[in-house]
Amino acid sequence: MNRRIVLVGNVVADLVLDVPALPERGGDVLATRTELTAGGGFNTLVAARRLGIETVYAGLHGTGPYGDLVRSALAREDIHALLPPRTDGDTGFTVALVDDGERTFVTSFGIEGRLTREDTARVRAELRTGDLVLVPPQATFALSTTACRCWSSAWRFRQMM
Repeated sequence: MNRRIVLVGNVVADLVLDVPALPERGGDVLATRTELTAGGGFNTLVAARRLGIETVYAGLHGTGPYGDLVRSALAREDIHALLPPRTDGDTGFTVALVDDGERTFVTSFGIEGRLTREDTARVRAELRTGDLVLVPPQATFALSTTACRCWSSAWRFRQMM
């Protein structure tokens, strides 16, 4: 049996800006280096893949420039994307300000924050015995939001009866 690492989480675009110092409130600073790359849970998947472990991305990815960037990065590392691209939005991104080696993040969720019951059912159906499923803290927001929506819908239905 081949065990896999399955990430049900966020692979996003990272816009990394090296800055001499964080700007003061209302201030401005010029970056000394800029890089746009796949990030978030992608880094965990790459580390495992490079150790020879089969890895699967089981989160959402959109159809836009950030989704394209994420899919291209996954393909380059031979990481399978379990779910098809969603056409109703783009993948989110994180701006990482790097000041003297310390990172400060600002994240804007995209389609990966809209996991549905159907998405989780599809992922569950694809899991194998022995798979290690990773759910990073950021993904729990999408999962709990989905659970709340399902509970809320069921409650409204009960109230109408």
